[in-house]
Amino acid sequence: MRGLVLAVILALPGWAGACPTCRDAVAQTSAAEEADQLREAQAYNRSVYLLLGVPYLALGVVGFLVYRGLQRPEVPGE
Repeated sequence: MRGLVLAVILALPGWAGACPTCRDAVAQTSAAEEADQLREAQAYNRSVYLLLGVPYLALGVVGFLVYRGLQRPEVPGE
């Protein structure tokens, strides 16, 4: 039974086809098109980092402001 499962798992990557968009993206391209695709991939990668980083940055700023607010000594008369 384990041998059958292992054979199926090893055979699946060769059997599964790419989605139409991926298949078209891998088609033969010229050097200029490859450079454009590389720039597009880098821009996409940077946008993912930005989308992941902004919430952490905002949380850090809010946490820092709360920390600073709690560290201030109370001033009599305010």
